[in-house]
Amino acid sequence: MRKCFFPALAAFLLFAVLEASAQTPVYDIRAELLWVGSGPGAWVVQIRNVGPTIPGPFRSRFHLQIPAGAKIAQWTLNGWQCGPTPPQNGPLVFQCNINLSGSWAAGTILSNQLFHTTGLGKGAGIVRPQACVRALLLLPDASGNYQPVAETNTANNATCT
Repeated sequence: MRKCFFPALAAFLLFAVLEASAQTPVYDIRAELLWVGSGPGAWVVQIRNVGPTIPGPFRSRFHLQIPAGAKIAQWTLNGWQCGPTPPQNGPLVFQCNINLSGSWAAGTILSNQLFHTTGLGKGAGIVRPQACVRALLLLPDASGNYQPVAETNTANNATCT
């Protein structure tokens, strides 16, 4: 009996591990940060789903680090909730969140968030300081608490420009 039990147990455990890994979602989001304008302009934050469709509900979060010398005068958030509220002088970090009940299709951007600046100077020779953004995907666990999700490529979750 013992000879039959252990191979059967090993086969069962192997099958359970393979089944669990086959059901584990593999998501990937990418943070994108663009600069538009010259002198006063705007940093545009985009969070893109570069993996498969993400079923709802889910939450996405990003942190935007604004450099010293920049002033965020206003913003256009398109459904995101961010803080602190402008006007704000750098250096500082904005934290932004969005909660969605529907799915997030592969290849799409949640929306464009514009952080309008002043205080960066104008003209030739002006070097715009670098801003950075980092994105995070959160899904609810069995208790309904949102937790960060392991992604296939976390290197693309942060970028600077």
